[in-house]
Amino acid sequence: MTTQKERMYKVYHIRPIGETDTSKYYVGVTKNALEFRLLQHFTSKRPVGAILRDLGREAVEIVLIGTGSKAEALEMEYKLRPVMNIGWNCKAGGDYSTVRCSGCGKPLPKRKTGAMCDSCNPCRFVKGAVPANKGTGVKAFFKSPTGEVMTYTSITDFCKEHGLQPGNLRKVIKGLREHTKGWTLVKNEG
Repeated sequence: MTTQKERMYKVYHIRPIGETDTSKYYVGVTKNALEFRLLQHFTSKRPVGAILRDLGREAVEIVLIGTGSKAEALEMEYKLRPVMNIGWNCKAGGDYSTVRCSGCGKPLPKRKTGAMCDSCNPCRFVKGAVPANKGTGVKAFFKSPTGEVMTYTSITDFCKEHGLQPGNLRKVIKGLREHTKGWTLVKNEG
């Protein structure tokens, strides 16, 4: 049985020379040599690159914080940068999405601020549920083909009950049609 050698990753801290506070400045993970990684940051278009270029190569140092497997290194980075915008870091550490569901912890990559996923907080309308705005629309009174005057709380329910099309009934309310299947507008309270 052969075991494949696991690559070691380095957790590093880029900081002004002499500073030791890991809650400030930049923390990252690399599989490359630290000096090479520092050079990459100096040429980066990200905010850390601009900061480093302003300080100058002589004023900063890159220091090894720890080593481990990729998962261990990312976890170590995450502990130092659990949320975005700590020190010079823009993103949260540990290769995690910067925004996670507050209910289950699922990554929400397309969100910029905290939110909940659809599983924890379904925001889409569920088929069969009663809409929050049911019965709050325009009230109108209609005369049926038999001469009976009726009103509704939900135009869709009213149309289903009487075999009408909601779009046609709305046109009657707006005055775009005189009637639909014999139903005429008596009074509009909207």
